[in-house]
Amino acid sequence: MNTRNIASHLGCSTQPIYCEFENMEDLRVALSKKVDNFWWDLKNKFLQSNDYPTPFSWYMSFLYIARNEKHLFRYRYLTSAVHDHSPFLEGDFPELFSYIADDCRISKDDAKLFHRNIIVFLLGLAVLVNTGDSDISEAECLRQLQRAYEADKAFFKIRSMSISELSKSIGLSEADLEPIA
Repeated sequence: MNTRNIASHLGCSTQPIYCEFENMEDLRVALSKKVDNFWWDLKNKFLQSNDYPTPFSWYMSFLYIARNEKHLFRYRYLTSAVHDHSPFLEGDFPELFSYIADDCRISKDDAKLFHRNIIVFLLGLAVLVNTGDSDISEAECLRQLQRAYEADKAFFKIRSMSISELSKSIGLSEADLEPIA
């Protein structure tokens, strides 16, 4: 992204762009905010439609941008031109974390970590969707996300168990779970 390309696309000189933005960094910040607001509005539409449980509305809206707004997705999430972190990747979302905490019976701090784990998976899936390296349908994306969500849920459940509880749940003795020396 540079001023000349933007001006050419708009059919004007670079002067109007520099009248609106002091420099390219200001333009990048404005564009980043626009993409973030676009995702936030889209996420809210997904939530209102009730097509998916709460966390999946968040994640599927992100994948929607990866699939349908390829250039914006690449700019915001895959380039080093943007020096700030996306709120989606780094944000504090009490509504989402509360849902995850309640659904998985974990603390809000663990829910943040849970979300972070899903984001790592989600970014990989989004790159595949965005670049066309894989022809993954929306339904398959949802299935993959559900699997990742359930796997993370199981991880947090196991993590909270004592050795005694874990051994009972999988039918082994505590001695069987001792580390090998």
